[in-house]
Amino acid sequence: MIEENSKTDIENPDLICPITFEIFHDPVIAKDGHVYEREAITRWILQHGTSPLTRQPLQINDLQPDDRLRHLAHQGRNSTVSYNAHNASIILPPLRRLSININARVAPEQTSNLTRITRQIPPSNFASQNKNFE
Repeated sequence: MIEENSKTDIENPDLICPITFEIFHDPVIAKDGHVYEREAITRWILQHGTSPLTRQPLQINDLQPDDRLRHLAHQGRNSTVSYNAHNASIILPPLRRLSININARVAPEQTSNLTRITRQIPPSNFASQNKNFE
């Protein structure tokens, strides 16, 4: 059995289609051994009849779905910020609802880091730094 490390897989550049430069939605494996977005490679084969990477002849009927890569790409889309090159838009991951117990007690050691950080930033320095962004 192969042990999966989802963090490594999500950051893997192989989740990006070499034609669209976007994270896969419907990845397929072609006879040239490369994986492409189905819609992009279908359009390419209809126009050129060959692989965009190897120039080897390809046929649409030979494309095989890659379900593992589809799953990994889905995880990647839902956990990272991505860029859509076609319309120059940034895609943010979906928000996740957090449940917080407001009656829970906070241990003193949990608040010490926050107190230390806020004490390191004097209010006067923070105000002067923010003027640069106006």
